[in-house]
Amino acid sequence: MPGKATVSFFTILCALGASAQQTCKLTPFDADWPSEADWSALNTTLGGSLIKTQPVASSCYPGSPFHSSQACEIVKKEWGYSYYHASLPESIGSPLYANNSCLPPGAPGYTPTKGCEVGGAPQYIVNATTEEQVATAMVWASERNIRIIIKGTGHDLNGRSSGAYSLSIWTHNFKNLDFDAAWRSPSDNRTEAAVILGSGHNWGSAYREAAKFGRVLVGGVDQTVGVGGLIQGGGHGPLSSTFGLAADQVLQVRVVTTQGQILVANEAQNQDLLWAIRGGGAGQYGVVTEYVLKAHPNPGNVVSCAIEVAAAGNDSAAREAAWRGFAVLLASVPDLMDAGLTGTGMGLASALQNASVSNTTRKASVSISFFTYNTTEEKVASLLKPVRDRILAEVGNSTVTVSLSEPSTQPDFITFFESVNEAPSGAGTAGLMTSRLLGRKELSDIPISTLASYLQRIMVTQDPTGTSVMVIGLQGGLGPRNVPEVMRGALNPVWRSTYIHMMSYGASIDSNVSPQEALAGAAQWLEETEEPVWREWAPGSGAYMNEGNAFDSMFKEDFYGASYDRLVEIKRKYDPTESLFVLSGVGSDAWDYDLNSAADLHLVVLNQSLACAVHSPTSCFIAISCVWSVPRVVSVPSFLPATSLFMPTVVTPESLIVSAGSVTPVVVVSPRATSSFIPIPVQAPFSTMSWDRWLLVAARLADADPNLSALVIECGPDSVGDPAVDYPASFLSHLLPGAKTTLTYKSKKLESMADREVAVPSGGVLLETYHGSDLKGRHGCGGPIYVSGGTYCATGFQDDFIGAMNKIGYPELENLGSLDTNNGVQRAMHYISADGKRQDTASRWLHPRLQDNQPPNLNVVVESRVVRVLVKGKRATRVVYKSRAQDTERNIKARQMVIDSRGALGIPSVLERSGIGNPAPSDVPVLIGSSQMSPASAMRSNAQDVTCKLRPDDSEIPSLGLEFQDAWGKEFKNNMNKPLLMMSSLNCFPGEPTDIPAGQYFGISASLVYPFSRGYVHITGPGLDDPLGFQAGFLSDEHGLDLKSLRWTYKKQREVARRNEVFRDGPLADVQDIEYSAEDDAIIDQWCEKMSAPPGTC
Repeated sequence: MPGKATVSFFTILCALGASAQQTCKLTPFDADWPSEADWSALNTTLGGSLIKTQPVASSCYPGSPFHSSQACEIVKKEWGYSYYHASLPESIGSPLYANNSCLPPGAPGYTPTKGCEVGGAPQYIVNATTEEQVATAMVWASERNIRIIIKGTGHDLNGRSSGAYSLSIWTHNFKNLDFDAAWRSPSDNRTEAAVILGSGHNWGSAYREAAKFGRVLVGGVDQTVGVGGLIQGGGHGPLSSTFGLAADQVLQVRVVTTQGQILVANEAQNQDLLWAIRGGGAGQYGVVTEYVLKAHPNPGNVVSCAIEVAAAGNDSAAREAAWRGFAVLLASVPDLMDAGLTGTGMGLASALQNASVSNTTRKASVSISFFTYNTTEEKVASLLKPVRDRILAEVGNSTVTVSLSEPSTQPDFITFFESVNEAPSGAGTAGLMTSRLLGRKELSDIPISTLASYLQRIMVTQDPTGTSVMVIGLQGGLGPRNVPEVMRGALNPVWRSTYIHMMSYGASIDSNVSPQEALAGAAQWLEETEEPVWREWAPGSGAYMNEGNAFDSMFKEDFYGASYDRLVEIKRKYDPTESLFVLSGVGSDAWDYDLNSAADLHLVVLNQSLACAVHSPTSCFIAISCVWSVPRVVSVPSFLPATSLFMPTVVTPESLIVSAGSVTPVVVVSPRATSSFIPIPVQAPFSTMSWDRWLLVAARLADADPNLSALVIECGPDSVGDPAVDYPASFLSHLLPGAKTTLTYKSKKLESMADREVAVPSGGVLLETYHGSDLKGRHGCGGPIYVSGGTYCATGFQDDFIGAMNKIGYPELENLGSLDTNNGVQRAMHYISADGKRQDTASRWLHPRLQDNQPPNLNVVVESRVVRVLVKGKRATRVVYKSRAQDTERNIKARQMVIDSRGALGIPSVLERSGIGNPAPSDVPVLIGSSQMSPASAMRSNAQDVTCKLRPDDSEIPSLGLEFQDAWGKEFKNNMNKPLLMMSSLNCFPGEPTDIPAGQYFGISASLVYPFSRGYVHITGPGLDDPLGFQAGFLSDEHGLDLKSLRWTYKKQREVARRNEVFRDGPLADVQDIEYSAEDDAIIDQWCEKMSAPPGTC
């Protein structure tokens, strides 16, 4: 896909103590990951039922990278419905938990710059039709240490039916259904009316088929919910308060285990597995292909009636009274349910009108729709009228309105069910809830004032201006309490005394951050704000796992209760390879759940992924990408087609060696004892991506574990105390002939550059990094690296330039450094402290540690060049380097990983001297002149006054030609935050001052951010001093697209300059855009071809 990463890093799946054998699940970046031929062979074995994931929304992205068979308009239209996701092999109803990997425009969480990838979806899906296919696939994946997930309909609210780098078993084809009026129990010969039901059904089809036999089943209220996940999680619904939960109805199951066994579990055989399936959590013990469920007689008619309580006014008295009325209604529920009523309700607490006022009472309202079976409207009204009277007696009718609706009757259960499913159920939204199971002692046995206080405290919102929503489910009561002991399983025992399953929706999902950050933020808020209220209100109670806080720190107690320890043993028995695990599942605390590493190649996860390496250095797979910032992640929008240079190399754990030398970080390392890493060049977007990102990684690893030795090999000199490095204004000194702080790569002659050679400078000293700005919520704040407006700003000139930009339609933006902004101008920010010194990783992270010898396991070798990496078999074993002062080679044993971050020009030479890759003269293109450190990018970071990110509008594109229009449509058009150029103003003459008359000058520097041209670089001999075969490739793209881009850039610069007040000693009156002739364009092109600075950088 143009402009987007074609590979992704996902959750680092590491077991950290669940069993004696610590392990990590494989990913495609592991050498042991099955090849395409292996997957093809599996597909053949399965009779063609294996599906390679093709995200359906890929049709909404340029080129439809996964060749979706559905048009984007259809995807956008259907995305919000649960039935649609159920029909797709890879999709789930809560895509946030699949890292929002490939969303259609308009979907919650959609970001144009994110693009489309497989992401958090499974790599492959088994579209199984037989148990034998499931067994074969489960054994195949388990033997290869690949995670397995199970999907029925994908309705799960906590994403348990999806998982990155997994094999999914899709059960939707198991749709057998039969009725046995006298199914015989193999344990005691008792008979039960039963429905034999395939696990591919949803409750809509199950209910309708059962109705044909005059029977009802206990299941969910939403027709699109799959039978399997609901049953195994417990399963409440319209009949649960009458007959018990869905898990209480299971007579027998057929289960396929990860070891390939096809088992029947009932009261006579595999009883422990039956017990676990009865409410011990879905997707954890095996694939259930068939259920035998108790089928109950039709309970008769359904009579419904609702009570609503709301504040009559907006004053404090009315608000307080509404909460007491709310409490009286809930306190009445246990008696009403014991009398046969059930139902569902909703409470609302309105947004605070003034969030700054403490102790403000929200305005509350609540409505519960009660219903029951086989009764009369008069009987229901007689039960509810006294409740209305009690509420009014508590609060009076002047402050609160209490409404009792007229009862209504439906003839049978199936008619009632169809009435509540007239509209299709929604999906695709993001949210995180918390819930609690409440009994009589939490509802009726406490004072009304105490209950009202708990309700107010639980109905709060993370966003003080938001509205809190509570869902009230009357799903406990007599039904769960009276379930025979022989039918009870692992279902949390607290259900037996529960009346209300209460859910609170007050957490917020921040759409401006990654899904991992959004979920973590919401989860932390719940843990600090709402979970303590539940634990105070209902200590020792629990929560319904299918509708609960998936990040609950006490999930074992809350979801499983006293059943948890036995479930751990059962899971180990039937899933010894731990191939099945889900969020907040049994044993899940031994696995790392991290979506951040399940995104485009632009994340480094230190707390989660690297923790595995630090605490268990011999067992874990670590994925480290090349861009890091805290807490906002900086996106890296594209890979370069240079991966064919590099062959997999394997490293072993123990110590860390970092080889460095150039500026742009271009390596992704996936070290594992028996697996590979693949270095991949990347194109950095809007900030200079310096290699000293890796200094921070090395320093933090050394800080984290004293047993982890880190060595940095630097080709440049020690920069401590060097004023040319400390003070950014001296950057030009690094470009002087003979400078030791710069590496200069000399390209072959370029016809596109008037047959000239081009010298490309690249940093060769410990310089620059990005940490954050002074905008909280968008960049890291409070860290050691300062970002500021600099020690001096020519504010008058800044105002003038910004005003000129405004005149041609570009606004001033607060934070142009964010990837969410474009087509605007900003006062430049600098990596400069209050005393004018450069802020970088070396000076702020590395030097202080080295000077204090803390930590002692971090070392740096300067003025040394890496010759090669010694590879034994598939393992990188040593790094050979040579000091500039001594001509002798030294080598150091690498016991964990080698990270080569010498940049797009430096990495190939080390790898090729190591025997890795193909040193052919021109077979591999690399991007030159966009992201590497250059004079222009140095000025952007340290000397600019104003910076801009611009792109042509639709009216300007045709003037650039048909080829450009075509390329624009593929690369830029639908990526609205992708700029064509970056432009900076400078309150000085950016050149040799001796050649111009004395005076005051201003300059404008511009660079293409995403050039189309490509070049190559290869070694010509084995030695460090052998010249490189380097072709920069500037302006060499086939259709001259870069030249056309530079032409547009020149014209845009000129129009901005002409509108500055300082232009020609005064503003031009009534400035009109210049019209250029073909001859003018040709002259501009010639000028671009003869520029002294590399096009694409300046």
